[in-house]
Amino acid sequence: IQGWDDSLEDLFKEVRDANIDAAIIQFSFGFYRLAALEWLIERLHDHGILVFIALHSTIDVNKPDIAIRLSEIQPTLARVSRLLVHSVHDLNHLKAIGLVDNVTLFPMGLPAPFNGDRAAKRRSLGLENKTVIASFGYLLPHKGLRELINAVALLRRKVPGAHLLMLNALYPVPDSDEEARACQEEIHALGLEESVTLVTDFVEEDDLLARLAAADVIVYPYQKTQESASAAVKLGLSSLAPVAVTPLPIFADIASVSHRLPGFTPADIAEGLAEFLDRADHTVLRERQKAWVEAHAWPNLSARLDG
Repeated sequence: IQGWDDSLEDLFKEVRDANIDAAIIQFSFGFYRLAALEWLIERLHDHGILVFIALHSTIDVNKPDIAIRLSEIQPTLARVSRLLVHSVHDLNHLKAIGLVDNVTLFPMGLPAPFNGDRAAKRRSLGLENKTVIASFGYLLPHKGLRELINAVALLRRKVPGAHLLMLNALYPVPDSDEEARACQEEIHALGLEESVTLVTDFVEEDDLLARLAAADVIVYPYQKTQESASAAVKLGLSSLAPVAVTPLPIFADIASVSHRLPGFTPADIAEGLAEFLDRADHTVLRERQKAWVEAHAWPNLSARLDG
């Protein structure tokens, strides 16, 4: 639940009573108010608890109804043991507001790679004779899922067996429900009922990785975002199925292990997918992806964070 009205006092009491040495806080602008976060950090410091913050976004939020800037709590952030960021862009942004000495580039982790029977999963999903294009992540307007549905309609002119497997869980905000209805209407309008599987339930990680592994390619057609890195795309990479992304900075950290689509429109996405599927050999990309996933698996990153 987004905590705009949460003072974080209950959280502080839980942390204090747990008698721990260090707290690692996951930060995104939508999680809680900066004033509440500032209060929490100061209280933890007062009790001798080390604070580490993983910043999943750093760019100022400027909307008609609200403006949020990390510079508002710069002195408090400067006292944190480590600020962990996911991109060089974040390093530079924090440097611009005077945060340098305690900032560390730290990648987002992944689960262990899929090692099951991909062909068996395809059969169980009834997709063994299809070209499977998958999507994954919370069902929200900026994810480009309607554009992807239209792209698959275009792609089917070249690849008649193309099937879209949408593993996009609802997020607990009205925008998500509205986007789900819009996607369903788009599927119906394009006559794709037999060519799209839309799953809006939350799927457990092991089952999710198996379903993603059944795909010929997983697409992240994001249209815009202020986030610094994508957790959803990391799960896609862990399935060891190839990954295609739109040309946004959020995907900069996986540029070497993904296929970059030429743009954001349905035509761009369809063109990029057709080009990728046309290639006979993806061995080099597959081997590079597997090595990257193993290097970024949580056991390795956990040991590094502990150090």
